[in-house]
Amino acid sequence: DMAFVCDLKSRLLLANPAFLRDLRLKDEGWESLNIQDVVRNPSRWEQLVSDARDTGWSGEITFRRQDGSSFPAALALRPIVDERRSTVVLAGTAHDLTQVKERENALHDALRQVASARSELEDLNLALEEKVEHRTRELEQTVRDLARLNEELKELDQLKNEFVALVSHELRAPLTNINAGIELILSGSSKLKPDSVDSLELVQTEIRRLSKLVDTILDISALEAGRFPLDIHPATLTTIAKRVAKRYLEVDHKSKLKLELTKDLPAALADEQAVES
Repeated sequence: DMAFVCDLKSRLLLANPAFLRDLRLKDEGWESLNIQDVVRNPSRWEQLVSDARDTGWSGEITFRRQDGSSFPAALALRPIVDERRSTVVLAGTAHDLTQVKERENALHDALRQVASARSELEDLNLALEEKVEHRTRELEQTVRDLARLNEELKELDQLKNEFVALVSHELRAPLTNINAGIELILSGSSKLKPDSVDSLELVQTEIRRLSKLVDTILDISALEAGRFPLDIHPATLTTIAKRVAKRYLEVDHKSKLKLELTKDLPAALADEQAVES
C-alpha cells in the first residue's frame, strides 16, 4: 500500500516506494511536491487536513498521477508528533481501489442483467409458444452469469483473507527488529537508569504480545483459507504443558497457576506447535 508523511501545509516529507510507483513519480525530485499536486480535488484536501490534524480522518479520495490519469483510493490520515520539529505531521496510508471499483461495476452490471432477465421471464408467460425455446436459452445464460458472480464473490472473500495475512506478515518483521534492538540496549543495562530499564522491559513485553497476536491472526487466516499446515509426529505433551505454564509464570511471578502432570505420560501423535498455541 501507499504510505506517506506530510506537514500541515501538505508538503511531502516521506514517501514509500509504492507511493512513488502508483503515482508514477521519480525517485528524485518528489520532495518538492505538495499533496495538492497529486490529488484531483486540491480544495477538498485542505478541508481533510483540517479534519485530520486533531483526530485523524479516513475515507475515499482520488489521486492524480503525473501523466494526468487518476485512480480512487481508500485513505487514512493520522496525526503524529514529529519530535525533531516539535510539530504535528500527518501520516497517510492509501490502498488503490481500482480493482474493487471494477468488480463493483461488473457486479452492478450483472445484477442489472439479472433484473432484465427476470423481466423477460415474466413476459414469457404471455409470449407465443414458438419463443419458449429461445427465452429458455437466455434464462440458462442468466444462471451461468449468477454462478460466475458467486465465484467472483468467493474470490473477493479470498482476497480479504490474503490481505489480512499479508498485513500480518509485514508486521512481523518490524516487531522482530524492534525487539532485537531493545534486547541489544538491555544487554548494556548497567549503564541505564532503573526507570529506563523498566520502561524498555515493558515495551519488550508488549512487543512479544503483539508478535503472538500476529501469529494468531496468521493461524486464523490459514485456517479460513484451508491452508493450515500440520506437522504430525510423536509429541511429548508433558514438555508442551510445562513450556506453556512457564510463559505465564514469567509474566506473573505471583501466579496461582499449578501444573499437575501424570508421570510417564505416553507420547501423542500431534502437531506440537499447534497444540501449544
